[in-house]
Amino acid sequence: MMMKNKTKEIVLVVESGADFPRERAASLPVRIVPMHVILDGEDLCDGTFPVTRILDFYARTGRIPKTSAANVADYRKTFMELCRKEPQTTILHCCYSAVTTATYQNARIAAEGLKNVIHLDTKQVSAGQSLIVEKALIRMKEQPDQNLETLLAYLKECARKTHMAFIPRRLDFLRAGGRVSNAAMMGANILKLKPVIELKDGQLICTEKIRGSDYRRLCIKLIREKLDAFPPDLQDVALVRTPGLEADICEAIEAELRQRGFQNVRWHEAGGVITAHGGPGVFGFAFSEIR
Repeated sequence: MMMKNKTKEIVLVVESGADFPRERAASLPVRIVPMHVILDGEDLCDGTFPVTRILDFYARTGRIPKTSAANVADYRKTFMELCRKEPQTTILHCCYSAVTTATYQNARIAAEGLKNVIHLDTKQVSAGQSLIVEKALIRMKEQPDQNLETLLAYLKECARKTHMAFIPRRLDFLRAGGRVSNAAMMGANILKLKPVIELKDGQLICTEKIRGSDYRRLCIKLIREKLDAFPPDLQDVALVRTPGLEADICEAIEAELRQRGFQNVRWHEAGGVITAHGGPGVFGFAFSEIR
């Protein structure tokens, strides 16, 4: 019965780590569940404070804050509110990559006893997760009478075809988070190497290192390499940035993507989760390939 619901009867739920714009979500069937940032001993809901606090904290202490998944109570609150307000609606949870954190597990526990909640592991984070949500919204608008089963099959295929990559601007945030050693950091700085981080089957993996000190050129090089490797669907591209990415770099990135023929170029402002691990001035992007 549930799988026969039409897409016009579906609400999408995502975590704040998707960096989906809240002002955009407010006018769409999209609800955001907060992930958490522990800053100065205080557990804060991602999205409720300026992320510059994270950068200030690191400058003051040399440490990055801890981050954690949305907990069972967070999901339960959102699911129950939706069930009360719209009891006939199916809730489609487009989950932050399940292998990176406990989001998927916590959401499934929170949905116990609720027959109208469906979970989809997007195997993406940040802009990649948001891109899949955008694909869902487009399909729901264009085919409102499509059933849920067909939509789910489509989104699983979208997840398989979505690519996301970013280049950390600085390695000290990765070092502070235990993701790179002092020796590796020193060697990378001397050789002017930057790691390329990509989502592979849901996991954040360093796939290569590119050389250069001009971050603008590195961003353009990353775009060209990935789009040449995977022929893109030119309908949408999702970009994400942390505070400090210069306007001229953003303009150069947009110009490159529009020259490539992308129709919708959307920027996403990174929330606390991505900023805590990436540091300032970081660029990342996500796109779907045509297979």
